[in-house]
Amino acid sequence: MRHKIARLLGDLEHLAAVEIERLEAALGYPSEDVRLMADNHTAVRRKLAELKLDPDDTTSQELYHALSARYRQDCLGFEQKLGISDVTPLQRAHIAIEMAKLCLSGQSAWALKCSVAKQLLATLPPNRTKKLLGFRSLDSMLKRTHAGLILLLANHVESPSWQKRFHSRLANSDPSNWELKDLNIVKLPKVISQNAVVFEQSAGTIGVGHADLPILSWLAQILQAASLACSSDMTRQLLAIEPALRWWLDNNHRVAWLDKEPVSLNLTDVAINHHSDSFEQRSLIHGGRSLWQKLLSRYEDLPQELADLPKVGPELADTKKFAPELVAVEEISV
Repeated sequence: MRHKIARLLGDLEHLAAVEIERLEAALGYPSEDVRLMADNHTAVRRKLAELKLDPDDTTSQELYHALSARYRQDCLGFEQKLGISDVTPLQRAHIAIEMAKLCLSGQSAWALKCSVAKQLLATLPPNRTKKLLGFRSLDSMLKRTHAGLILLLANHVESPSWQKRFHSRLANSDPSNWELKDLNIVKLPKVISQNAVVFEQSAGTIGVGHADLPILSWLAQILQAASLACSSDMTRQLLAIEPALRWWLDNNHRVAWLDKEPVSLNLTDVAINHHSDSFEQRSLIHGGRSLWQKLLSRYEDLPQELADLPKVGPELADTKKFAPELVAVEEISV
């Protein structure tokens, strides 16, 4: 079972399998991974039945397409309930941004102070970002552009060596250089060919791309990014808008294993998959990350007398490393 969970974590598969073994050994082998997967199996069978699928005779591809059909229907219903029709892709994105801001009202995340961010950028010029934004001088870009947007773009378009230096300086940054900020949600400039939602923790900024997506897809991806920033499940804010979406939000950590192939029932994964429409390249990372966090919470909830819970290694404790691009479908490019 531990290898099934670990497989969902991409490049960290081996580390996750070792970590589960270590936790199990330290806690007297409570088999929490087996229990969690058994619960997951039961819940997935129930969801299959609700989709009018036979739990004993459904393939992974059949479930993938059934989820996409259900999601398409719910996207239409969501916009109908909002009274939205005949809007452009740009208008849909802006509506989603404004709705996300309402959902995230009062939520804050740790980010670099604006003055500190600009000082850092002044000593480590992000030249590719400067060129993308159409500026000739660094000073002009720093004066005219929000530091959060610069950091967001730089961490996706600058060279690996630039990013290595940047993250090295972040690691050595004084705690006083950070502050709690409201999350900043911005529309990416048109010169950036990015279809998805991207996020940069140090900037406290979420960037929204240019794809022609339903409002629910944009909203789910923005709130998923906000969940990582706030260390809390912000996607559940959707229930205040449309209670019928509970069917999806109950699936956050649900992953079906059919004919040995995993299919995520997580809302954000399904939204991404609906857009990309490629079973072979399907997204699993959000369901996998939620399942991993669910497993860790089970270990943390065990009676203290069993053993002191060992700390999870830094590679696995920082779930942002599971998917550096978060909910991005593709790399930013021009």
